[in-house]
Amino acid sequence: MGPSGMGKTTNLKNILDLYPQVIVHPEHNGAYQIVWIKIDCPHAGSLKGLCIDVFKEIDRLIGTNYFKKFGSTRNSEDYMLAQVAQLAHTHHLGMLVIDEMQNLVNAKRRKDDLLNFLVKMDNIIGVPVIRVGTNEAYPILQGNFRNARRGTGEGGVLWDRMKQEDEDEWDEWKFFVEGMWKYQWTAEYTVLTDEIYEALYFETQGIIDLVVKLFKMVQWRAIAEAEDEIITVDLIHEVANEGLYLVKPMLEAIRSGDTEWMLKYKDIAPLSTVEYQNKYASKLQSEDLKETRRLARKQQEQQSPILTTVILKLIQELNVDALLAKQCAEKVFEPKKKQHNVQDLVNEAYALSLQSGGGSFAEINQDNQKKSTKAKLEPKYQENDMRLIVAEAQKLGISAHDALKEAGFIKNPIDDFININ
Repeated sequence: MGPSGMGKTTNLKNILDLYPQVIVHPEHNGAYQIVWIKIDCPHAGSLKGLCIDVFKEIDRLIGTNYFKKFGSTRNSEDYMLAQVAQLAHTHHLGMLVIDEMQNLVNAKRRKDDLLNFLVKMDNIIGVPVIRVGTNEAYPILQGNFRNARRGTGEGGVLWDRMKQEDEDEWDEWKFFVEGMWKYQWTAEYTVLTDEIYEALYFETQGIIDLVVKLFKMVQWRAIAEAEDEIITVDLIHEVANEGLYLVKPMLEAIRSGDTEWMLKYKDIAPLSTVEYQNKYASKLQSEDLKETRRLARKQQEQQSPILTTVILKLIQELNVDALLAKQCAEKVFEPKKKQHNVQDLVNEAYALSLQSGGGSFAEINQDNQKKSTKAKLEPKYQENDMRLIVAEAQKLGISAHDALKEAGFIKNPIDDFININ
């Protein structure tokens, strides 16, 4: 449970997608095993509707007609629940996920009845049931201690927004923003600073969905209107004032810390950025800006997250100039290498940055290019190296095939038949 926009559904879906949803077992007469099912709680909070959605999802996955058999609204809740349990057993269901649990608040039932139904569902179906919902679902799962414990089991998790007052959560916030920051498509790369962390947090209060959307809107505005396309603290506040106006009352309630005020907004309303994007669409579509964005995007896509981390560490921890940090990091980074040690790269890049104190970076870069060119002109061959054989063959005007055959790399297939006979 937690506020809307924290990524509960998105992350849970990503985890579920790591598993095949249906497995066919040929050794067991082609039996279908359903690994997991995810459904949304009906908007009207109907418990019958919950069971009906399970029937429909199973039908969708394996082509059955259980909804037609058991989904009649004339059937009782207990009958439908028994059928869900039977199908879970028949198809070896591994886990049931019920999202949007806050919709049960709209059900015309007492809280105790709802909670008892959920507990009965756990007991009868006999498989793990994960329930996901926003803070509005609290009234259902709260009550006396015994029922609350049975309703949430031993796995109750509160996924709250990241809070600035908590040191660990503030580190998580900075870590998330760093990961998001690599998707920066402006012509000029803006380095993260403490002021930017603070501004983004102030305007979104640690809610992931809002900070992602704010980051997009800030870039649209910068690309469309700013001459240098640089992201600034003032620009972040201006865009937030324009683009987040729908959720401004909720955010002000959160900032105030006033519990009664916050209770008026049980959930953060979903925010669409389409209107804001359309506002700057004509400017974003101009040809020169298209080309600028294309080049910036190409440059950013080529930049590895590891390389970005090295650059940030040089700037933030070792106080290296931003441009010099980028040049030094790119010089020591090997894109084709599968595994990198970030600290080793930082050390190498920092040593290179110190060398620039005795001379310009351009001179160092020129020396490195000369060494690189010389290394390319003098390749290191191993003994009986195929590349050397081919190179020598080209000099003598002999085909690569004949040279490699002469050296014993290409075998005559007829020899196999002769040896067998």
